[in-house]
Amino acid sequence: MDFSDARFTRGTVTFNGASFSGSTVTFRDATFSGGEVDFGGATISDSRLLFSYATISDSTVLFNRATISEGSVVSFADATVSGGSAYFGRATISGSTVSFSGATISGGRLFFNSTTIFSDTVSFSSATISGGTLDFEDATGPAPTGLLTAIGSPVPRTVILSQAWAPIL
Repeated sequence: MDFSDARFTRGTVTFNGASFSGSTVTFRDATFSGGEVDFGGATISDSRLLFSYATISDSTVLFNRATISEGSVVSFADATVSGGSAYFGRATISGSTVSFSGATISGGRLFFNSTTIFSDTVSFSSATISGGTLDFEDATGPAPTGLLTAIGSPVPRTVILSQAWAPIL
């Protein structure tokens, strides 16, 4: 499915509970303004969900309780999150990649609270994070690559890191 350059304003687009296997769903250069895209509870296996260069402003992208596995890629590479939110709460990420590489997050909110990360699969390499909220409370697994380097100036309003990472940060 190709939603490149689409404009999502108000309302909800739902993939809640959907199964993606060997699929590619592209939101490249899409604009999310005042709406919601819901992948909550989805099973994403050997698939690619690409939000590259997307703009998320006053909108929400949900991956709560999603399972992302078997070589899947969920990419927000070079995306802009400004006043919008991405929720990965209680998601399971195993053998896959969730990338915010090169993304600009200013005033947005990223929630990975209680997320289970099974390997070095979440990346913020070359991202810029200023303002907003980062919440990794009770996340398990390794700390995301590049996270501390991505936190810029001004520092996000709220940063909650997993206590499990304390010895390595």
